[in-house]
Amino acid sequence: MNNKKFINNKLICPVCQTPLELDESAKSFICKKENKPHCFDISSAGYVNLALGHAGGGDSKECVKSRSEFLGCGHYKPISDKLNDLALKYIEKDSSVLDAGCGEGYYTLSLAKELSSEGCENSMVVGIDLSKYAVEQAAKTAKRSEVENLIYAVSSIYELPMPDMSLGGVVSLFAPCPAKEFHRVLKTDGILIVASAGEKHLMGLKKALYDNVYTNETRADTPNEELFSLLDTHSVSYKIELTSNKEITDLFAMTPYFYRTSLSDKQKLEKMEHLITEVEVDFSVYRKNG
Repeated sequence: MNNKKFINNKLICPVCQTPLELDESAKSFICKKENKPHCFDISSAGYVNLALGHAGGGDSKECVKSRSEFLGCGHYKPISDKLNDLALKYIEKDSSVLDAGCGEGYYTLSLAKELSSEGCENSMVVGIDLSKYAVEQAAKTAKRSEVENLIYAVSSIYELPMPDMSLGGVVSLFAPCPAKEFHRVLKTDGILIVASAGEKHLMGLKKALYDNVYTNETRADTPNEELFSLLDTHSVSYKIELTSNKEITDLFAMTPYFYRTSLSDKQKLEKMEHLITEVEVDFSVYRKNG
């Protein structure tokens, strides 16, 4: 984190809500509060922990590992590509963008690279997640990629460590959608892009696990019309073929089904070496009202 042009004043102190700046050593963030400024050290991996009172939340280390390895195989690249296309089309050029609930950073890093390559020289991408393990993995990957326009922080998406009206865009992929908090941090006419599981998303995996299979329900936390106006919708739909037990179990471990499935149903995947499953993701693009 040595590019102050991108980083300064993008985050706020979780204690006093004062903008944070890199210190002279570029190893800590400090606020400018008089008398007693607060200091938050940057980890060796390259992220800052701003999650006061939320220690230990979010995805486990095992879940993060499975997701990183599965996404690294490229199975979800069409989803990432569509996100990048929508961000370039709708989000104001050179504005800052938040990935809320960024996980291990697969989509975040891709978006930062895309914005940089498309001439958005002043676009800063911020990845926020409550899981320290996920953010650590994301930061390590970004560090190896030498991407300058990207920063990660551990924090709750319900209490974002970001100034009011400071962002041109927020992206939320398969994560909760606290619309009021997103509305607070977005600029006037700012853009919110939400990605959700479509009706048939991972239907093949579900059929391998369960005797009775149902299509996915429409998410219940879509943004209120008083806060956001729907601009556009897109669906990404295709099939993936997994040819090893590791790929299959990694996919399963990164889904909500992992925590809801009985031991007897989980055991159905133990010797499975081949799986074809649908991938269906619905994108909704919103503009901030007011």
